Amino acid sequence: DGDLTSSIVTTGEVDTTQVGEYEITYTVTDTAGNTATAVRTVKVIDDEKPEITVLGENPVTVSHGSEYTDAGATASDNVDGDLTSSIVTTGTVDTNEVGEYEITYTVTDLAGNTATAKRTVNVIDDEKPEITINGENPITISHGSEYVDAGATASDNVDGDLSDKIITTGEVDTTKVGTYEITYTVTDAAGNTATAKRTVKVEDDEKPEITLLGDNPVTVSHGSEYIDAGAEALDNVDGDLTSSIVTTGTVDTNEVGEYEITYTVTDLAGNTATEVRTVKVIDDEKPEITVLGENPITVSHGSDYIDAGATASDNVDGDLTDQIITTGEVDTTKVGTYEITYTITDAAGNSITATRTIYVKQQVSPVTASLNSKRVSKGTKVKLSTSTEGATIYYTTDGTAPSTSSKKYEKQITINKAMTIKAIAVKDGMIDSEIEEFKYTIKTSGGGNSGGGGNGGGGSPSEPEEEFETIEDEVLPLGAIKFYQPYIKGYPDITFRPQIGVKRSELAAIFARILQLDVENVEVNHEFSDVSKDHWAHNYIQAVTKIGLFEGYPGNTFKPEQSITRAEIAVVFSNYWDYVGANVEDTETDFSDINNHWAYSFINKLYNAGVVQGFEDNTFRPDEETKREQIVLMVNKIIARPALNRETPTFTDLNKDHWAYEEVEAAVADAEITDDEE
Repeated sequence: DGDLTSSIVTTGEVDTTQVGEYEITYTVTDTAGNTATAVRTVKVIDDEKPEITVLGENPVTVSHGSEYTDAGATASDNVDGDLTSSIVTTGTVDTNEVGEYEITYTVTDLAGNTATAKRTVNVIDDEKPEITINGENPITISHGSEYVDAGATASDNVDGDLSDKIITTGEVDTTKVGTYEITYTVTDAAGNTATAKRTVKVEDDEKPEITLLGDNPVTVSHGSEYIDAGAEALDNVDGDLTSSIVTTGTVDTNEVGEYEITYTVTDLAGNTATEVRTVKVIDDEKPEITVLGENPITVSHGSDYIDAGATASDNVDGDLTDQIITTGEVDTTKVGTYEITYTITDAAGNSITATRTIYVKQQVSPVTASLNSKRVSKGTKVKLSTSTEGATIYYTTDGTAPSTSSKKYEKQITINKAMTIKAIAVKDGMIDSEIEEFKYTIKTSGGGNSGGGGNGGGGSPSEPEEEFETIEDEVLPLGAIKFYQPYIKGYPDITFRPQIGVKRSELAAIFARILQLDVENVEVNHEFSDVSKDHWAHNYIQAVTKIGLFEGYPGNTFKPEQSITRAEIAVVFSNYWDYVGANVEDTETDFSDINNHWAYSFINKLYNAGVVQGFEDNTFRPDEETKREQIVLMVNKIIARPALNRETPTFTDLNKDHWAYEEVEAAVADAEITDDEE
């Protein structure tokens, strides 16, 4: 039959999914019916290794020193299925040693197929070294101080001590306030780099320095003015802070006590400095004792001495009069010198003593006259005497009080005119006698005229109620002239008005009268714009300006109604002396208020001529207006007009108690003429 391949019948199966031995039978029958059989034995075997799956990373990296827990593996076999539980794991990992390790997983299936898998475990040093900063961090240091860094140490988990490998960088400038960093860097053998930083704060923690100027403590006197000397402030960073000082506290020098002045300053960093000055207000002034009455005082032998005492006042304690301690006694039965001492101590312990000196002396017997005050014949002689042996008598006849500078009595006094003799008796070691006064008038009669009327008024004749002194050549003062008529008048309402100022027109009239100038026929050389021809004083003003006693003002004015000052009066009097040819010196006087005054030399002349004496406080008061009561006293002296003590006052506003009463009465009346020739 030939090729019967296509006629082969194959039977049998092979299940390759199941290990085993199988047969495949091949049968062919030829056309003759001959059958042939062949059998193939097929062995299905397990020759495939199991498959191992390593769980987790592979290779895996673990840190040195860490705990290593293996993630394990799974195994599966194509025949035996899951063989995980049959895996055999071998190998160890020492994490304390850097290195490469292997973990081997082995599994064998039932057919004896063995599979192996490995995990590579790399133990590495991935930990940075540890840097330890020595000392404080952060650290604060003072401005300007020296900074020495404390350094750092470094250790590595593998390499151990790496301190000597540390690299330090950064700088600290302590001269400048700010925040600085010092950096420490170290790298281990594995290349792990660690860095640590120290913060350094340079701060201004120093207070400014305050310097007190002047004393501290300072002591000032009660009642004085306290001016604080202040302070200066300097800061190590901010420099001069003087202008930022805040000063607090007050000092009341009117109250004794201890005070504080506080100076405070704060720099930009907030550091505050304070200084305190102690100011002690003390009472270092002694009380003031005023001895009342005379000191020294002279008392008469045998008299009763009653001390006038003293008063005491203190700038702090006030009136201390009742605390004065008075010591000392005066025995007036014994001539001698005694002292009364007044002592006072204030609350602060300041003591002061004042002393009154008392002279107990015999008093000279009073002066007596051979004729008491009376009306006598011209040429009568009067003898003065005292019963005290060795005493000297001094006297005056011009109404002034006598002194040792007055005329010494050496012979009897001849009464040739109305005269008032005032006399004292003086002896060394004794008290001067009291002033005795003897008044004499001459037995003669005369006419008179009472003052009155206004500037244009007059009076009616009448008998004088009191006698005038006679004016004689030998008693005329320097530059005096003889003039016996009234030279000043009152006002229509019968007043004199002593306190009002003398007007320039009035003074011009007075001088025209006493110089007896021809005012009716005066030649007019110059007219003033403010003095009309109808002015009551027109001719008087023309007369006195013509002879140079007065001058006008700029602008061609005379100012007739303007009050004349005491300085201007001095000029007029000086012009008067020039006119009458009297040489009056202008030697220096003691007035305290005329130095550098424009009328200085004129005022000196007025004083040296005896016209004025000034005021009790040693002043002249040049710029005050001249009162009417003052001008009559001055004019009376240059015309030798004695005082007149009328029994009945001429003016309603000037009674006998007024200090210038007698001078005014004399100025408005006729003087008595006793000389036949006159």
